[in-house]
Amino acid sequence: MVSRRNLLKMAAGVGAAPLLAHQVSCPAHATTAQDTLPVTIINNTEYNDVRLCVTGTRLENGQPCHLGPDGSSLVQLAMPDKDRTVVKDFSIKLAESGGSSTITLPRMGAGRMWFAVDSPLVFEVNRGGAGPAFVFPSVSNHTDANYRTVWDFMEFTLDGGGMHANVTHVDSVAIPISIDLDTRSSGRQSSAGLPPGGLDAVCDALLIQDGFDKLVITDGARRLRAVSPAAGIKFPQPIFDSRYFDDYIDQVWDRYGREDLIVDTQTQWGVSKGRVHNGRLTFAGVADGAFDKPSTWDVLACAGSLTRGNNHAGAIAARLGAAFNRSTLAANPHQPDTTTSGFYRHRITNHYSRILHAAAKDKLAYGFPFDDVGPGGGCASFVSSATPTKLTITLNRLHRG
Repeated sequence: MVSRRNLLKMAAGVGAAPLLAHQVSCPAHATTAQDTLPVTIINNTEYNDVRLCVTGTRLENGQPCHLGPDGSSLVQLAMPDKDRTVVKDFSIKLAESGGSSTITLPRMGAGRMWFAVDSPLVFEVNRGGAGPAFVFPSVSNHTDANYRTVWDFMEFTLDGGGMHANVTHVDSVAIPISIDLDTRSSGRQSSAGLPPGGLDAVCDALLIQDGFDKLVITDGARRLRAVSPAAGIKFPQPIFDSRYFDDYIDQVWDRYGREDLIVDTQTQWGVSKGRVHNGRLTFAGVADGAFDKPSTWDVLACAGSLTRGNNHAGAIAARLGAAFNRSTLAANPHQPDTTTSGFYRHRITNHYSRILHAAAKDKLAYGFPFDDVGPGGGCASFVSSATPTKLTITLNRLHRG
């Protein structure tokens, strides 16, 4: 199985070129059974106007593309004349509530399927120093043209290795999405996602959790989305406490200044031992294996001082990030902790992720970037197969009733 982090690593490999804009027709790769995949989207939401946009990169050259409005062709983007150029609408109107639509997905890397309610999403493009770059919809920028639109997305890569897809709530949640991947070799794989009424379930739980209530984003009485605490910190006027995890981080640094932290990388690098020396959690013999004390945002975003590459230190960083978010690190010197019943039990924890897992039909979710750490595929929501035959995406009701 290919997790979201591995999917993003593959995407980085094929998508190193900057994202481009405007539209230049480009044929899809020569069609074989493995070069395209039928994707059926079932609209079980309460809305009759749901739009789909598909973005990604061409595997042949790493250039960014989107799926054309015909639902099968790739359109490569070209350099804009100026920043903040609006890309011509390429959305596909899906069937009304209760119906289904099918597209033919060509091979793409770094893929996202975007779903928007009642209005197509607006995509812009900038001229960057390294080349043009898409401006994707933002959950934290009040001036973004899409801020008051209800939208969500899922991630995928379709390549020679097959289909790899996940439903992520690392930044936000709005539309409950479930995915089913039919395969020739292993039957059907499923990621059940949030149930009908899932947005209300998540928002209701956040509203009664101290410090997390402001993560529910509304437009008047209408609930637009719930955002992650990492995203909440990045609002122009932050809606989440940037020091929330600080006391817990201090507890971790204090404990492992006095005893070893044992981390099983669950990779070829095996087990590593770390201890705090001179303010840094240091894993002896590991290149780039000394970690500065993280901030609350570093923990929630699994970024900053927890950022490493696809290497030994990166495997350790992923397990530290997971243990911080699940609040198992201060209590258990052997990581990763695979006893899921002990996750999120400390009063200082990522309650946003806890709530997502509790609400999900199969208890699997991507509540933070390293949520795939743990036994097997961890606790994350993804499907992956080298022999895919069909992908089915179901969009469920956002609200109860």
